Amino acid sequence: MMKYNYIQVSKLVSYILRHRPDKFSLALDDHGFLFCEDLIDVLQKRFPVFDANDLGTLIEHDKKGRFQMRGDKIRAAYGHSIEVLPVSTEVTPPSNLYHGTSQEVIEKIKTKGICSMNRQFVHLSVSQDDAKQVALRRTDNPIILEILALEAHQQGRVFYQESHIFLTAHVPLDFIVFPRCNILSPHI
Repeated sequence: MMKYNYIQVSKLVSYILRHRPDKFSLALDDHGFLFCEDLIDVLQKRFPVFDANDLGTLIEHDKKGRFQMRGDKIRAAYGHSIEVLPVSTEVTPPSNLYHGTSQEVIEKIKTKGICSMNRQFVHLSVSQDDAKQVALRRTDNPIILEILALEAHQQGRVFYQESHIFLTAHVPLDFIVFPRCNILSPHI
């Protein structure tokens, strides 16, 4: 039996490491790392029985690869709204990546390309299904865009890979393939 609510802890850790370490009097290094001990001290204020073993379990069972460990430090692998440097070096992406979005955002994308919005990077998925799952968090009718990632990279776009997500600063229109039918059927 778990000593704490996994979802609540995971959301708090994500919030701290991605968006507001300052709210908890924490400071991340340039790559977004924080000493695990400092994070555990903050978590214990809300979850008193949470310890280092629980943090290890949280990271080990996180299917989305949200967190990375390096020695005695932890960071969010992706999703930062605060400025952090990627841990990985520039990578050559696969030929195609995917981005899930909503009908409300698609018109902006058709004029400006895919912008990072309130995040530091645009997040791209390796499969249409992964992109769909991401988009379903914000809309019931996701639109899946194909990104000509390798071509974009060959034209000078920089890509990073953090966990199973590819990151880039912006995807210009030239590298986006819009679906013929804007809305994917929920049965797909």
